[in-house]
Amino acid sequence: MKFVHAADLHLDSPFLGLQNDAIPVDLLDRVRQSTFQSFERIVDDAITNRVDFVLLAGDLFDRNDHSVAAEVFFLDQLNRLANQHIPVFLLFGNHDYFDGDVASLGYPKNTYVFPSNVATTKLETHQGERIAISGFSFNKRWVREAKIADYPEATGNGYHIGMLHGSWKALILRMAITPRLRWIS
Repeated sequence: MKFVHAADLHLDSPFLGLQNDAIPVDLLDRVRQSTFQSFERIVDDAITNRVDFVLLAGDLFDRNDHSVAAEVFFLDQLNRLANQHIPVFLLFGNHDYFDGDVASLGYPKNTYVFPSNVATTKLETHQGERIAISGFSFNKRWVREAKIADYPEATGNGYHIGMLHGSWKALILRMAITPRLRWIS
């Protein structure tokens, strides 16, 4: 099984902390484009390496009100993966939270968006490996509930990957209490 995991892409970040007279404008423009270039390279590598699937674990965009250009770019990358029959599993984080109709996003059929409650979806690779992937999307800026307790127990049948956007410190504490998943994304 081969897969790509990415999180915290922060596409369309304005890099506000870098806006000052000390940094040249052309350098700031290159830094702003770097998130797009990085994600395009991630997609390039996924296609070149013929991965079984791609996991995108939150904060794909830097803010909830990102630009149309960023949305079009992201959609183009999802379509590139769809054209290669590579499934994408994504969840939204605290920077790009979403509380609307997923169909309105216009993502291709290869893209599964996790809802705001913990859900599990399954797939089988071309090699016959069975994989369950669990996760949830942020539907507001801050999710304070310990949702890790809502993740299903891993079974002995195939792989089970848990996707969770949040702090590692909080995850370690919760995993000590609830050891449910074999892999954490």
